[in-house]
Amino acid sequence: MGTWGASLFGSDSAQDFLDIVASMSESERLEHVIQIFEEADRSGDSSTAEVTPEEIIAAASIVAGSLPGGEFVLLSDDYEGLSDIAFSSVSPAVRDSALRALSSSIPPGGWWWNSWVDPEDRAQMEGAIERIRAVLNTGA
Repeated sequence: MGTWGASLFGSDSAQDFLDIVASMSESERLEHVIQIFEEADRSGDSSTAEVTPEEIIAAASIVAGSLPGGEFVLLSDDYEGLSDIAFSSVSPAVRDSALRALSSSIPPGGWWWNSWVDPEDRAQMEGAIERIRAVLNTGA
């Protein structure tokens, strides 16, 4: 896996996730995203989890990008066609699941945060994820 930037979709794992869901129908995408969140809840902050933090962040970002106030996610230059991947609607249960997955898989001080070499990149990613959390918390 490679990470080339401190952005929501700036890793091979996030790009692979987006490639997979781009080929799915909206209902298949939603089911896939829910499965990722469920696996994140089961695995917690494990470096050997079946889904990577980058996949969880990308999935939560697509959910947030589908909500009012989350449009900035779909404007990312990291992947072409993000607006085609967005959901037409998102239930409160899916928003809550995204928030739980983020909290359980990348807790403050966890292994993933500690793996960042550049403190400025880590701070930039923390800010990006906080924006996603804020949109998910606001929901609509």
